[in-house]
Amino acid sequence: MSTNDFDDTRGGDAANVPDPAVAGAAAAADRDAAAGPDAVAEPGVDPAFDPALAQAILDAQPDVTRRLTIDGAVLFTAWGLAWLVGYLLLWFTGRESADDTAPGWALATFFGLLVSAGVVTAVHIARRSRGVRGVSADSGLLYGLSWTFSFIAVSFIIGGLAQHGLSGPQIAVLSNGVSCLVVGALYMAGAAMTRQRTWFVLGAWIAAVGGFTTALPIAQLYLVMALAGGGGMLAAAALSSVRGRSTSRGGGPRADGGRA
Repeated sequence: MSTNDFDDTRGGDAANVPDPAVAGAAAAADRDAAAGPDAVAEPGVDPAFDPALAQAILDAQPDVTRRLTIDGAVLFTAWGLAWLVGYLLLWFTGRESADDTAPGWALATFFGLLVSAGVVTAVHIARRSRGVRGVSADSGLLYGLSWTFSFIAVSFIIGGLAQHGLSGPQIAVLSNGVSCLVVGALYMAGAAMTRQRTWFVLGAWIAAVGGFTTALPIAQLYLVMALAGGGGMLAAAALSSVRGRSTSRGGGPRADGGRA
């Protein structure tokens, strides 16, 4: 969601931030009280225009927008750490096996890290999107469902190919490459929706890394995914954080945000 898409928000976290209308009404009341009942509008000035209300709205809008904007640094950090730690674990434990595949407990830990990152993502987006209605809510819902259905399809594809006799190493390589392709494509689609270049670059990078690693031995695949995949997400998180602080100091909304 772009920061501009939050113009149709009500309730939720918005209740904790200054309400431009309330602030403007209070300012207008103070102005009217100071002017007195016999005040006459200045020639050439539209009596319907309220400078105090306009200024109050302008003052409150950046704070409201910041509180409702999804923070890309939070999401990229969660997924970057999950990939970095998880793939390093697969690499370290897989080196001990004959075919470089990781043991079951390491795979379970890896998927547990991914689930944890997914929980962080869902909670963050739910809190920031609470009260959002209209086009923004519909777009966010459809985009979230696209992630869910895409990975359900991936699981069916991998499971179906396993029924055709794919070996464990082949399944490991294929599932990693297809998952990276899905993640990269959805990040780039999200970039088109939110107009965030960081998302597009990260999506293209993940798709490229996933494609490149299919030619590597499994142990090296895991190591490259940890450093280039997880590291790429952490780099995107750092960039989003720096750009967000820079924009906040300038009084505007965050420059980046989104969904992982």
